Amino acid sequence: METRLLAAYKLPPLTTAILAMLSLVAFMLLVCLLSCLYTVHKRNEKNRKLMLIAQQAGKGDGEAFRQFIITPLGAVEGLFLLISKWLLP
Repeated sequence: METRLLAAYKLPPLTTAILAMLSLVAFMLLVCLLSCLYTVHKRNEKNRKLMLIAQQAGKGDGEAFRQFIITPLGAVEGLFLLISKWLLP
């Protein structure tokens, strides 16, 4: 008698497979979202520490810190400008 009652609540195999795959995809998306949130949190914490170091270092050292970041970016832009002028007369 019990097997007949259990058989009444059994889902078809295709429906079970589809639900299992959807559950797996939802779980993987959740893990991906949590991983991204953790990475962003760590990056923000690292940036906050760097900015605190730059502010505490004083005006001269803080300017040196900014130049350390800005100067290479300016050099790359200048290189691209030079190449574009050379390639496109």
